[in-house]
Formats: sequence, C-alpha cells, structure tokens
Amino acid sequence: MSYGKQQREAFPKILESKGIKILTGGPGTGKTTTIKGIILAYQEMHPKDVVKLCAPTGRAAQRMAESTEMPACTVHRLLNYTPYGEDANFKDASNPIDADLIVVDEVSMLDISLFSMLIDAIKTGATLVLVGDIHQLESVGPGAVLHDLLDINDKFIPKCMLTDVFRQKGGSPIIDNSKRINEGRTSLVTGKDFQIIQTKTETESMEKVKGIMKKYYDPKDPFKIQILCPSKEGISGVVNQNTILQECLNTSKDKIFYGKGCYKVNDKIIMTKNNYEADYYNGDIGIIRSIDKNKQLHVEIREKEYVLTRDMMED
Repeated sequence: MSYGKQQREAFPKILESKGIKILTGGPGTGKTTTIKGIILAYQEMHPKDVVKLCAPTGRAAQRMAESTEMPACTVHRLLNYTPYGEDANFKDASNPIDADLIVVDEVSMLDISLFSMLIDAIKTGATLVLVGDIHQLESVGPGAVLHDLLDINDKFIPKCMLTDVFRQKGGSPIIDNSKRINEGRTSLVTGKDFQIIQTKTETESMEKVKGIMKKYYDPKDPFKIQILCPSKEGISGVVNQNTILQECLNTSKDKIFYGKGCYKVNDKIIMTKNNYEADYYNGDIGIIRSIDKNKQLHVEIREKEYVLTRDMMED
C-alpha cells in the first residue's frame, strides 16, 4: 500500500504513545485505509496485545468490518451493555474492556453519555483511536463529542487531519460536490456520476424513482443501489416508496402481513431498535431469506441467521 503524506504522518502520531488519538477527514480522504494500516502496524509492534473495533450503530460497525476485513461490533456490545433500568450492567473501571487498542469509527454519532461509559471502561495504558468526519451525522442524544474533542489542544489529544482526496478519481465530481455543499456553495458540477433531476410534483418524483430502480436494481445484489429519502410521509416519502417499489421489484409470492406492512422473501430490512439478547442493533441491515409455517421471518444480518417472531416485528 502506498500512503499519502498526510496518511504517513498519522502513523507516528498514533503509534508512538498511548492515550486518546483522533483521525478525522472528509469522504474519500483515506481514513479507513490509514486505520487499517495503523492496526496492522500495531499488531506487528505488539503481537500479544488485544485490538477491538467498534462503532455507535450496527450499520456503522457492519461497514467497518467490511472495509477493514476485521471483526467490529457496536459500542454497546463492546461494553457488554445490558439495560435493566437502574440495574443496567456494563463494563466500567472495575471491570474494564479487555483491549489494548480500541478503534471507534463514526465518532460524530457518539453521544456524551455513551462516550463517558466508554472512557470509564478503558483500562489504564490502553490506546483509544477515534475516527470520524465533522460533517457527518451528529448524535441523536446530547453532546457533540467529536466537535468538542477537536477543540482540545494537540498536546493533550494528538489529532491527524486528512484533507487530500483519493476516492472518486477519473473526473467524478461526487467528492468535490460534497465539499461545495459543506461550504454552502450551490454551484454543483453535474455529469454521468452526479445528476440533478428536477420534478414538479411528488407523483412525478415517485415515477422518476421507479424508473431509476427498474433500470438499476439487481435482485441478486439488492444492496448495490440505495435510495435516501428526507421525508417519511407523502407520495414520495419512505413509507409509500417502500410499498410501491416492493410491488414492482420483488416478485416473491412468499409473504406475511404485520400491521400496515407487507414482508416478502428477498425484501431488504433495517432494524430500528437494539435487542441485546438477540444480538441485533439499531441500524443493522439484512435480507429476508424465508418465512416458515409459524409466520416467522428468517433473516440474514451480518452473515448470521436470525429468526424474528411476531413480537419482534416492531424492531
């Protein structure tokens, strides 16, 4: 692997001492590549040490595992968090996480209470590497952890800022446009990889989405294309889009109804709640593989099979 100048500078900053370190940068600046290299270098330097990777949500942990080719879990899972009201159990200073190097991705989504629990559960002498993008989604809970940590003097928390863009070569304007949007500029560059389609009504928007999905959707690889929608309600909102696109893209006859929804084999799903006992979390995505005679969904999430009973359908 050939690293850029900024990436090479991150290695000694993170590896030469213990404590909290921050690696930040926008999309395409090589954060994942740098972290993967740093982890491999750390393992060469400290072969007996334990390395753990985590992220605030199930989906972020899933992406982290895919991109680094290393196991990753949610922060809650790393803490062995079991919620029972005032009797909640989780790792802490008296029973710390068994890890010498902990890497946390998507730190912008970490709220202050979860971060406090994590800090308290890190054993003395360990290294904590926080990875994130200041322009990414912020936490739903209180606090702006990454933003506030970046304001701390480098003497206390060394920081590596990646700004050189490596992704989207070959003239693609996607990354450049993301920078323009973050800067409040509206002069976006369009082309084959970045198009703006104007519509006059929600109905017309829905028809455009249907046309695009019929053209690009691959039932053998349903995660190849993704729609992001800012509204839940309305003709072109998430609820209606899911219903219409399911009808025109998923031809499976094997289905069940729950509430106002219809669930078919080969449907993509996303979990919206944490279930610590069943080991799936808010943000986990998967696919329905089968429906048994008891009307239970057999779904695949993170290459594992889960059986979702009727009482779990609210998740």
